[in-house]
Amino acid sequence: MLGERIRAAIDAKGLKDVWVAQGADISKTALSNIIRGDTEDPGVYVVAAIADVLDESVDALLGRPGHPLLSHEKETLRAAAGIITDRLLPPPNEEKVVMTVRPRRKRKRANRSIAVGRIAATHGRQIFTDVRESPRHQIPKDFRDRGIHRAFIVEGDSMTGAQIEPGDLLYIRTNVPLEQANGRIVVCRYGDFEFVKRLSVAPDGSVSLASDPPKPNDLILSAEEAEALDVYGVVVQRLTPV
Repeated sequence: MLGERIRAAIDAKGLKDVWVAQGADISKTALSNIIRGDTEDPGVYVVAAIADVLDESVDALLGRPGHPLLSHEKETLRAAAGIITDRLLPPPNEEKVVMTVRPRRKRKRANRSIAVGRIAATHGRQIFTDVRESPRHQIPKDFRDRGIHRAFIVEGDSMTGAQIEPGDLLYIRTNVPLEQANGRIVVCRYGDFEFVKRLSVAPDGSVSLASDPPKPNDLILSAEEAEALDVYGVVVQRLTPV
């Protein structure tokens, strides 16, 4: 359902998949997997980012009953209503029609708050998030000016050596190339899992995603496997709840 509605929204707006993927800070492969339904749980932030790029609400994109329609569905409904009005309703009495000018409503300022996803500190721990229950968080302007556009709440304790504790709020700088993320703590996605790890790129192109302190089951990807790795960004700020 989600993939079909994303596909419909992209096609209705005449957009290219690569534009949507770039706008949502994910790879084109990741977007294709979501559209095909190969990715079971894209994650709350990814869905919200795609919705923002498509200028649709998350609930409309998910197709939840009783929630707003997608833009092209609204246009189809308006067109159908116009046809019904023209063909079935009698023409108005022009002499009795009075035009009333309504004052224009002030546009509300855009809400700069973002959906905060949950991120596992341990690879292999899959987290399912209900978008409706995701908390919203206002990123300070000085953070946004530094390229920080995402935030995640940590679950799991495999990064405590880096002073990242369960419940911490991580601020993420996005649009960071893989080579610049080398040696940094990153939030990323591989397959159906999202997690926070220290990323290292070897000369042969292989990538390791290590816990702190290291664990025997830490993930090592070959250069070919690393092409499917989505690095959301590097961790640049951590807040511990009081």
